[in-house]
Parts: sequence; structure tokens; C-alpha cells
Amino acid sequence: IQSDNSNIAVDGINIRLSELAKGSDGWKKILLSPTLSPSDNPTIEQRIDYFTLCLAAHFSTVATYVPTDVDSKIRGHCWFDPDEEVLIKQFEVLKHALRWDVESVSKRAVWIKEIDNEFPISGHNGEWLGVLIGAWGSFLRIGNKELADEAESIIYKELLREANAFKYIRQLDSTAENNTLLLKLAAILTHNVGDVDQGYSYWTVDKKSKINKAEMKLYISKYTKLAHEGYDRFDGEFARAKAIYKELVSAEGHRNYPLREAKSLRNSIDLSLPLGPWLESWGYNVARNPLMNEDDIVTVVKQLIRGCNSQSKGWCVPNQIGYYRALYGISKAINFDRLCIKSLDKECRQCLKEHDMRMHLGLSEEAFASKLGQRARLILDSLIIEEEIVSQ
Repeated sequence: IQSDNSNIAVDGINIRLSELAKGSDGWKKILLSPTLSPSDNPTIEQRIDYFTLCLAAHFSTVATYVPTDVDSKIRGHCWFDPDEEVLIKQFEVLKHALRWDVESVSKRAVWIKEIDNEFPISGHNGEWLGVLIGAWGSFLRIGNKELADEAESIIYKELLREANAFKYIRQLDSTAENNTLLLKLAAILTHNVGDVDQGYSYWTVDKKSKINKAEMKLYISKYTKLAHEGYDRFDGEFARAKAIYKELVSAEGHRNYPLREAKSLRNSIDLSLPLGPWLESWGYNVARNPLMNEDDIVTVVKQLIRGCNSQSKGWCVPNQIGYYRALYGISKAINFDRLCIKSLDKECRQCLKEHDMRMHLGLSEEAFASKLGQRARLILDSLIIEEEIVSQ
């Protein structure tokens, strides 16, 4: 990291990357700033700027087809900096990042305005929870009680917000719309508490730490394994969410490797994937988007089919159904038969004849959502009955 080009002149005043984090578009201002360069002995300011850059890079790409790989830096390594000044400033930057506009970089956010009309709920919240866990652990280790308490308070309030949102939706009438929202929240919540556990994985104590191993275990027990052993915390909402997620949509939580070959999908936020498996509208929009030519669409179709094809060992994503639904959407936007005959290879055409594919291509978006939502409600109702029996 090199200070001479990590300072940015704004109206004649030099500003560090960390000072650009403010505002809903702070991530963009950081990424559009001059590039940081390597240094064998980075200063305090440079180390803070490096953390800031990692946050912005992670925020802008984590919901894309090719995310950055800086998780270990922002959850772990950067929070072991020997200078408390660095830790304090990183926490300030992180608090600004919590207010960045998720919908400017992701199509996977869900609004529950009855619970929070200012911010949506998304997987980005989980990413920040993992980083907050890192911050909390660092302040506990150095004995900064004030900032440790503040970090934990933010963690608790976010988890409570998500639990309350799930509880609110599951108590609504069973409709296709409400049940789809329930399933989307189940996927987000399960992912997010997984990030909490990942944040904890970097915790450690040594002779210099102001807490001992027993105290560390106590702090970890507050929020760890909420999706697995969490019925005693947050009214069990995270455990209920995990039960639904595991049974119905866990296979959708893959990294979408097949679609990395379709580089045209990276041209616009409008082409970003929403939460699966409800990808019908996404498929339709991909096929109709003016940025996509016929060759681009063919590439997307091929990769979606390969993701569904159990014989395509390099691409198949076992048990997922989102790609089937995306193909359904594409089939409603273009002449699918013409495209298949003209542009698809024998393997892809054969896959289109298989039972699962034909079933999904013939199943409407409304019918699919209704059936999946009904299954979610049955699982949830069974869970509630079991809980009531246990509590008696």
C-alpha cells in the first residue's frame, strides 16, 4: 500500500479512502479512487485504507457472478492489527458500510417494511455480521469495553430485526406471495447466521488478551449455531428458517459456476441473479434485454441446461431447480424451439427432452410458486406442532 496515491484530492484537500466511506454510495467512491500499491511496511493510514478497499470490493461483488475473495481479511486478519487506532478507524468505516445501498449492487434484497422501512434484508447483512463479529472479538481482546459493547449491540439488533421479519411473515395468511417471501427470508437468514459462525471462526486468545478462553466461549455461545441449536434464542426463528431452507431451497445456495461462462451477464445490474429458485422473470428479462444479442442468449441457455444436466459433470449443479425455472422464463420470451434447433448441441437438445426439464417448462410461474410455498407451510406447521408438544 502506498500513501502517495491512496490520498485523493477533493476541492484541493487530501482525503483518504477511509474518508470516502460515508454515504449510501461510499463503496463506489472508494472503488473509483486511485489504485493502492504494495508496500513492505504499510503505515497505519495505509492499513486502514486497505481494509476500506476490501470492504468496498466485497460489497460490490458478493452478489455477482464473480465475487472477490477477501472474506478472511475483513472478518479475521484485519482485526488482529497491533495498533488500536487501526481497529477503531476500521470500525468507523464498517459502520458507514452498513448504510451502503445494497440494491445498487444486488437483486437479492427483500423488503419487510412493517419491520423496517429504511433498509431491506439481504445476504449483505450476513456479510456485515461476519465482519462485526471480527470487530467485536478484537475489542474484547484489547479490553476496549465501550466499542466491544457497541459492536455487540449492532449485531444483536440486526439479528433481532431479521428474526422479527421472519416471524411477521410466517404469521401472515398462507398465500403464494407470502410463502415465497417466507422462503426467501429463510434462505437469507440461514446464510446470514452462517456468516456469524464464520466470523467467530477467527476468534482466538493469547497471553496479551484481556479475556480468557472461558470468557471467549461465553461470548461465542450468545450467537453461534443459531440455525442449528437456536430454539432458545430469538424465539427460535433462525432454527425454523433453517428447517424450511434445508428441506426446500438449500440446493439453490451454490456459486453459479455455470453462468460464469456467460460473461455478457456482467454488463448490467439488471442482469444480476435474484434469489433462486424463482428465476422465471430473470430468464425472461435476460432474453429481452437490449444488451444481450442472440449469441449471448444462446450461451446463457447452454450454461443453464448444462447446470441441469446430470451427465454434464463439469457443470451440473445437483438438485437445484432455479435453472429450470430460468429456462421457463426464457422460453416465454423467445422462440425456444427455433433457438434449440439452430444453436444448441446434441447434448443440450437431449437434456431438454428429459422428464424434469419438460415438467418445469410446462409448469407456470404461478403454479410453481404456489406448490413450493404450500410445502413450506406444511413444514412450518409441523414444526410448530412439534414445538407445542415438547413444551407441554
